[in-house]
Amino acid sequence: MNDHVNKSTNQPNEGITNSADATSEPAGSKAERSLRPLPSDTVHRSDTAWAAAAGAYLQAQRGIDAAVAAQLRAKEVLVALTQHPREEGCGVTVTMSQAWREIDNARTTAVLGVDLERRYGKGCVGATVQINAPY
Repeated sequence: MNDHVNKSTNQPNEGITNSADATSEPAGSKAERSLRPLPSDTVHRSDTAWAAAAGAYLQAQRGIDAAVAAQLRAKEVLVALTQHPREEGCGVTVTMSQAWREIDNARTTAVLGVDLERRYGKGCVGATVQINAPY
């Protein structure tokens, strides 16, 4: 049974459990608590409002991940179409650079599903795509 009570309404907090109920660890010093939360500091939520907000957040994050993947694919196509150091048209500019740039290959591989380092080599030529018109 959940013994948590909302102090402002004196009503039980449905779906909220505190891990302090299961363990009785000492609180520790303030310095120790500021460095890392204790297990008793975690409140587990399963109420309707939390579930709805968490679901909306996760859905938005999946949308962001999909948009980033689509943007990277579009950039790859633009770069593949580029034949000069700087080309522009239809609201975008592609600038190729000879500088070697470090890329986050693990993130790019995860998002695109393409290992750019394997495909283009460790120090591929950099490309910048800029939007130069309102979108």
